[in-house]
Amino acid sequence: MTDISDQTSPARVDPGDVITARDAQPWVPVVSAVRSLVIVGLIASFLYGVLTTAGRGFCPGGATGDGGFIDADGAPTDTAPQCISLALTPSLVVFVAFGGIVLWALTVVARRALTEAAALRVIKRSMIAIVVVLVASVVISHVWFALLPVDEWDGVNTFFVYPFPFGSVSLDISPMNG
Repeated sequence: MTDISDQTSPARVDPGDVITARDAQPWVPVVSAVRSLVIVGLIASFLYGVLTTAGRGFCPGGATGDGGFIDADGAPTDTAPQCISLALTPSLVVFVAFGGIVLWALTVVARRALTEAAALRVIKRSMIAIVVVLVASVVISHVWFALLPVDEWDGVNTFFVYPFPFGSVSLDISPMNG
């Protein structure tokens, strides 16, 4: 008959054997890498939210010295010219992309990574993907926003091509305060 207490007790260690923390817990490197991936995703989200903000405005026309207004052609007018204001803000799509990359990496590690090296490779590549999405989104949204022809706005039409999905732009048209 087999003694059950022997089957459930921890493995016996000879006094001459040296067991490191890595030998006792082989999952530690993968869990540490997953923690790093989540931290990279959170930092990227914060940086994207902070760095993807900008504003621009333009008023075709202006005010005269006597309290009147002039239009875009320089002719006096009784009505205040319309002004346009654009604000670049972060896009929800990029935040979803960061979360999607993290979830994809965790899914691949759980389902397909057969070795520690394979799991760490997937996690490292996912971190690189998050950084690439961060840098590309910030640069593309700012360059695109800077290239919007706001100073060519005629005071009537409002057609601009915005940097979606890299950034979100809000448009406000209001009369000039004079």
